[in-house]
Amino acid sequence: MRNFFLKQKQWIVLGLLMGFSPLYPLYAADEPPGLLPEPPSLSPTKSAASTEKPILVRKIDFSGNHRIDFETIRNKVHTKVGDVLSIASLDADLKSLYATGYFEKVDLYVQGFEGGVRVIFKLKEEPTIEKIDFIGNSAKSSSDLRKKVTILPASFYDGRQVHDNVERIKASYRSAGYYNSKVVPILKRMGRHKRELVFMIDEGGQTRITKVTFSGNKHFSSSVLAKQVKTKPYFALTSWWTDAGIYKKSETDQDVQRLRNFYLNNGYINIGVGQPKVVFTHHRKSMTIVFPIQEGEQFHLGSIAISGNKLFSNKRLLKAVKLKPPMVFSRKMLQKDITTLTRMYGHKGYAFAIVTPQIVPNLQNKTVDLTYSVTEGGLVHIRRINITGNELSRDKVIRRVLGVQESDIMDTQELQNSYRNLQNLNFFSNVQIVPKQVGSNLVDLNVSVKEKPTGTFSIGGGYSTLFGVMGMATIAQNNIFGTGDSVSLSGELGGFITMYSLTISDPWFLDTPTSASLSLFDTFMDYFTYWNSAIGGSLTFSRRFGYYFSTSLSWLAESENIFLVSPTPQQALTAPILAPFLAQQGFWTQSGPSVGVSYDRRDNYMNAHSGYHIWGNVGVYGGTFGGDTAFYSTTGHMTVFLPVTEHSTLSFHVGGGLVEPIGPDGFIPVWDRFYVGGIYSNRGYNFGYAGPMPYGYLVGGNKEILFNSDYIFPIFPKFGFYGDIFFDDSGEFVPGQPVTLGGIDWPGAGVGIMWNSPMGPLTLDLGWPLISNAQMQAFPGNYPGPVVNFQMGSLYGG
Repeated sequence: MRNFFLKQKQWIVLGLLMGFSPLYPLYAADEPPGLLPEPPSLSPTKSAASTEKPILVRKIDFSGNHRIDFETIRNKVHTKVGDVLSIASLDADLKSLYATGYFEKVDLYVQGFEGGVRVIFKLKEEPTIEKIDFIGNSAKSSSDLRKKVTILPASFYDGRQVHDNVERIKASYRSAGYYNSKVVPILKRMGRHKRELVFMIDEGGQTRITKVTFSGNKHFSSSVLAKQVKTKPYFALTSWWTDAGIYKKSETDQDVQRLRNFYLNNGYINIGVGQPKVVFTHHRKSMTIVFPIQEGEQFHLGSIAISGNKLFSNKRLLKAVKLKPPMVFSRKMLQKDITTLTRMYGHKGYAFAIVTPQIVPNLQNKTVDLTYSVTEGGLVHIRRINITGNELSRDKVIRRVLGVQESDIMDTQELQNSYRNLQNLNFFSNVQIVPKQVGSNLVDLNVSVKEKPTGTFSIGGGYSTLFGVMGMATIAQNNIFGTGDSVSLSGELGGFITMYSLTISDPWFLDTPTSASLSLFDTFMDYFTYWNSAIGGSLTFSRRFGYYFSTSLSWLAESENIFLVSPTPQQALTAPILAPFLAQQGFWTQSGPSVGVSYDRRDNYMNAHSGYHIWGNVGVYGGTFGGDTAFYSTTGHMTVFLPVTEHSTLSFHVGGGLVEPIGPDGFIPVWDRFYVGGIYSNRGYNFGYAGPMPYGYLVGGNKEILFNSDYIFPIFPKFGFYGDIFFDDSGEFVPGQPVTLGGIDWPGAGVGIMWNSPMGPLTLDLGWPLISNAQMQAFPGNYPGPVVNFQMGSLYGG
């Protein structure tokens, strides 16, 4: 092309001078767009050059464009009418047009025109990609692959962009363990200027991790180190669920840090962990991951000191830390101790206190000398509390549960308590408390909340082999008009129960930290031994003292109607335990007070992960307080929650109760006995069937003992779904029967699914009785099949 131009140059000039206008191609279609450099000399002879005049561009034309408008093309061409003809400029114009990605081919011509030249760009547009499809993919859906593709429908074909997208698709397969995948792009004609882009895919099969090894480790075995990393070999029984055996670079990068942390927490302060090596087999069907390690020496804590402290004595601060000489040095323990010391200062209002560790290794003794350097700062006060996001809730609903007020010292422990209190209101989907420094020792407290729907309609149900299908429904409105008050109407229907209740509550009665609630109920229960219908209500006041302790006082008044279904009078004479059921037929009334106490250290009331809860109740009914009977009832419970991992929890619950008559004329109403089995009790059994059953009838007991244990683990934690494996045991004892360990012999176990729904925890359980065949024959209600329970609320009703 360059030689062609040099040869034609003088003829162009001659033709222009003679008035001819031949068409000369400056760029041939069969050559790639490249440099068209200016020739070193525009004329072969000096004499010719002296008579030669500059060649001006008189006109610029474009042809062949059908979808790209002329204005867009002109903006990409830098040569203008009136410019001196320049090969360098025309070459730049060619590059500019190709760079748009709009054109498959560009031919450039010049033609004599009005004493100069006309420049003609003859264009052939690239086709547009109207459709994108995938063939050969099975491990990845087309919709997933389409998310990786950056080519938009109706865009012009761009070979470089197609190549980039081929690499993106292959990278997506590599991230899923397909290292032998092949992707070939094919264009299918759909019309004159339209194409379908098809990615032909050969997935090639997954490359699985068959071995994870470690090199250079001397003090810890490979089996110990393997527990620290999340990259695992393929295991057919579980990998389909856990994705173990699939190489993910992001995971191995995190494993490097996990190994470093493990060694640093065990005294190896000079630990070095290199990038893991990936070793493929010959056919790339499997791989081995090797983590190279340089352990160094283990260091112990040689000495510990504190500097810069004035508020607390050295003795007080050193007593609070857990890492002490001559323990093995641990970065994890060090970080916890720094947090402990910082919180001590924050609890006293020194919110900007800084604790900096100064570590001096002694290479000869293999020890570390540690000094905590404290910069206390000054007392920090809260200037203003700014509340945002509360579109419904009134400011006072939020302020009254905060542990700090404006002008108070900023106690960081109170901020944590305030956050927990706002979460436990269950009015907000998101809560943030962020201090903003506005002075050397002054902050504004920015409280941001996001309201969530507080009106709920919930339905639930359950099934058991004894009672069949049961259903329940609740309509509730919490935080009415943003006041924090609530009202709920609930009903429960089934083959053995009909219950309606209405509850109205005010958590801050008369703007004091005293809650008041009124409940009205109407129930019908079929206990198989008798029918019981009741109507009544209760009024309850409760008061919180501090953050954890609360008490309550209730008054209950109700009217009962007992109708005996069985046993027969003859059976009652034979078994005296059945006599109360004959004596208590008819209408009865009872009323009386009860007192409750609660000490609650759970981190979350509805979905606890750590902490414990202790609560109990004592009630006295009849006699002086009115009614046809006289008795007292007492119950007590304790639940402990132990975090196992970030999302899994182990919980243990123990509970018990006692009901006894008062005076010679007092008796225990049959409806106030304990019927062990079912929700909040022993989930391996139907209601009331984990206890004595003379003649196969439910008689209940006046004493109960409950043991429950649960392991709660994540299934889809992002969506609030968790699994539950439980084991329960219990004992139910009739009047006159002593409480013995032998009587606590009603084990049950099962599994469940929990969902932390917007309306609160919902749980579906499958429980099985684990009693012996002899017990099962003695108590025919306990079938070997599963007992299905559905419950709303936190575990054990606490």
